[in-house]
Amino acid sequence: MGELLAEREGWTLFEGGKGPFLVQRPDGTQVEFGEATAADFLWLLHLPDREGLKLLLRRGDRYHLKTGRKKGDQDETEDLVSAVVSCALRSQDPGLELAALDWAAHNGITGPMAEALRDVTLDSTSPEVRESAGKLLGVWRQNWLTLPKMPKDDLKKFVLDFLGGAIYTSAHMSDSAQQHNLTMVFMPLALGALAVPEAMLPRVPPLSSAPQEPKPEVHPPKPEVVQPAPPVPIELDLKVLEDLEFKARWNRVPAEAPANYRQEIAKKNEDVETAYRKKLAEVQVEHDKACSEWSKVCRVMDKQHKQALTGHKAKVDQWKADNADLIKLHEERDALEKQHFITYTSQIGIFWEYLSTAAPRSINGMPMFFSVRIMHIEDWKRALAAYERERQRHEELDV
Repeated sequence: MGELLAEREGWTLFEGGKGPFLVQRPDGTQVEFGEATAADFLWLLHLPDREGLKLLLRRGDRYHLKTGRKKGDQDETEDLVSAVVSCALRSQDPGLELAALDWAAHNGITGPMAEALRDVTLDSTSPEVRESAGKLLGVWRQNWLTLPKMPKDDLKKFVLDFLGGAIYTSAHMSDSAQQHNLTMVFMPLALGALAVPEAMLPRVPPLSSAPQEPKPEVHPPKPEVVQPAPPVPIELDLKVLEDLEFKARWNRVPAEAPANYRQEIAKKNEDVETAYRKKLAEVQVEHDKACSEWSKVCRVMDKQHKQALTGHKAKVDQWKADNADLIKLHEERDALEKQHFITYTSQIGIFWEYLSTAAPRSINGMPMFFSVRIMHIEDWKRALAAYERERQRHEELDV
């Protein structure tokens, strides 16, 4: 067991274990960090001057903690302090809620904290907590909608590094490349970096899925014609024919014997051809009959699908009627999300990052980044104007 870091009302926090901390609960059981949840750290909020969370922030800033909630089948995790504050905000304990609000007001609000703030404004039993949370949430929402501008010194450094070729921006990409490869170059964009946070939107109960449209059954394959092989014509046996002609010249067989032989072979071929055509006609009749049965089956399947679609429409109409109010809330929420997205992205000038942070791979000759920085459009106009002035000055340099 490592160094004692903090204790209060039976709770004790030690350094070490499978992570930065080991927690001892009031019943004497010890919990390794990997098995602890945010609830095991809530008592630290009661320490004076926010020292408990400062301790977590100082010693465990690289760690994540279970929140006690699930996302699908997975346990949700958040940054250590964010998880504890979010859990405190949802605790329904006014003392913990106020302590968490105090921390958020003095140390900033993360996205998960903001979502918890939204829940507090709706769920807290304390009017004081709801009011304070509402004010903090309003400030956070306004700050999120406003893309910050760079300080003058930072913007100056950007221009100098841009001139030096140390920076890659979306302005380096053609319109076509931006359309097809922007999210592959700046990969956080593909992972939702521009998504509107949940805390920016009203909390709306989940909407049950609409009835699924029935899919048509696949028709059985159309019957194919299996035609009999055409007959091989019987050829005249030239030796037999020459022998008959020789014997006919010497009156050893009747004179008409060679012609009779030819007629006999022709008659056999005619009989074979007749039998073949008869077989073809029988096969065609059987095929037509099979195709007729196939068409009947397909028509029955299509009719059943049409009836299923009619029934599906009735189910959808009923689903819409049963969920009319909730559907309207979701539509309003979606419209607000779109509005927030447009408001935020309309302020963006460029995406950029230092080439030194590029991934070892590239795409279509362009670097790839696991991080991205966003510049305000007004900052980009100023930076571009300064860049053009400096570039012109360099071109006109006389030595």
